Amino acid sequence: MAGKQYTEEYRIPYFETDIKGELTLASLVNVLILASEHQLNDLNVGEETMHSLNLGWVVTQYQMTINRMPKVDEKVRIVTEAESYNRYFCYRNFWLYDEAGNECVFVQSIFVMMSYETRSMVPVVPEIMAPFESMAIKGSKRFPRIKKIDSEKASQKEYRVRYFDIDGNQHVNNVHYFEWMLDALDYDFLMDHRVTSVNIRYGHEIQYGQMTQSQVEQVMVDDIMTTRHKVAVGDLSAAESEIAWTKR
Repeated sequence: MAGKQYTEEYRIPYFETDIKGELTLASLVNVLILASEHQLNDLNVGEETMHSLNLGWVVTQYQMTINRMPKVDEKVRIVTEAESYNRYFCYRNFWLYDEAGNECVFVQSIFVMMSYETRSMVPVVPEIMAPFESMAIKGSKRFPRIKKIDSEKASQKEYRVRYFDIDGNQHVNNVHYFEWMLDALDYDFLMDHRVTSVNIRYGHEIQYGQMTQSQVEQVMVDDIMTTRHKVAVGDLSAAESEIAWTKR
């Protein structure tokens, strides 16, 4: 039994698209997370409730399958469900469909509850999960392993964390990692390729004013163009990902 589903419609605005008029990866995540926040509010376990417990939600991993990105002014339908949870991890799924009912995007995610006081993960609060009707499980779901980047073969760009990169959890909003990772690729590559899958895992949180290093390496995996990414602050890994691409 899966959790209670939530559905809403959304029209893609021009300011969330790229030069090709397609929804960006960062905007995609923002749109999906917004839908999940609307579900939280509908079930009366939103931000106000979480803050009263001195807790926040933090994503630790996304696994995405992207058939196509919707285009500017396109009307889409977003579906999400908090599928299951165990003592520490919550598993939420997202779907994005076009007007014809075709699945454009499927995303699996892992979230944890973080204490604002200790800045560390805490056990899931069952009372928060109850309204979702999610399945309580004992095991853990495993996403595909992300292979380490070869730093000697990788190129690198640096970014300073700005005030506007910080979210309500007092650290860099996770969508900015996608911007840093993709910006490390060159213009021609981004124009000639489109993303088909993403596996990203978050690690050490990044704070205001820190300097980050975005590393990228291009490899062929089973004849599929793949980029491996790492965002770090010094020796600390903030996020690692593998992204699969196809030619346009």
